Amino acid sequence: LVPAPEILPPPPKPRQQPAVPPPPPPISSTSSSTDLHVEGQRYPPGPLLIFPDTSALISMLGANIDLPRPPLTMDLLQQLAAQGRFGRSLPPPDQTFIVIADSVMKQLDGLKSVPETRVAVRKFLSEGLDALGPAGLDFLTVLGAHEGEGL
Repeated sequence: LVPAPEILPPPPKPRQQPAVPPPPPPISSTSSSTDLHVEGQRYPPGPLLIFPDTSALISMLGANIDLPRPPLTMDLLQQLAAQGRFGRSLPPPDQTFIVIADSVMKQLDGLKSVPETRVAVRKFLSEGLDALGPAGLDFLTVLGAHEGEGL
């Protein structure tokens, strides 16, 4: 009788190092020195758009009592915009706008009767939209339902 050959497991494969992305292409002389370059794509400077969700917006309005007061509040932004230090008064690359989706506005409408958020939400809906929107300091925009479907 011939003994059966011993079956050994295959040797372990050597560990592969993660691929290192290639270095970004050199900046061409036709691009602006302020352009943002990410993964080989060139993005011209422009305004920053902030899309707060309902929880963030409630905190920015000072109505979220469960969280510490955030450093970015609507009162602060309103003061800065009135001083010409925020929003449309700055050059386009430095501008920042708050964009509120229709779904957030619907949720705010539902929160205007909740005791913890009532005062801040009602004040924002009655005064803040006009003061901060296109009729006022113009750094706040509300998207209609058809404009914010993908948000």
